[in-house]
Amino acid sequence: MRRLKCEKETIILTNEDDGFYDVYTFNQSLQKRLRSFAEKYPDDCWLKGSSEDGSETYMIKKRSEERRVGK
Repeated sequence: MRRLKCEKETIILTNEDDGFYDVYTFNQSLQKRLRSFAEKYPDDCWLKGSSEDGSETYMIKKRSEERRVGK
């Protein structure tokens, strides 16, 4: 029998009136990619906070498609 992996919730919030995406995630692979992106572009992406339960929240500036996470 195949075991199911635990759900890893990710929520992306945005508002048309501001210039940011708010990314809240438990997904460790995505956290690693966001951390790398934040190191490469610290003015455009940063860690907003983390919790004891394993979630991290990043703020990402809305900009051009040139700077895509993981590229």
